[in-house]
Amino acid sequence: MSGIEMTLPRNTLEWETRTGDPWKPSLDRIDPGLGYLRANVRFVCVIANLAKAGFTDDELIAFCRQVALHHGP
Repeated sequence: MSGIEMTLPRNTLEWETRTGDPWKPSLDRIDPGLGYLRANVRFVCVIANLAKAGFTDDELIAFCRQVALHHGP
């Protein structure tokens, strides 16, 4: 989604210590209407997953473009 390089934590303790990190990996359902099936999931950063919620990729991308346009270069 974002092109941000992510490193998966090696164990559950590392997942816990990264709580609150918007850039850590998060499992995302590509089609929110489907379950967590192998063909329907991918890792994205937490902030993208939270922003996407139940919306489509295209809706999230359109939102991001509007935010970028509003704040300018």
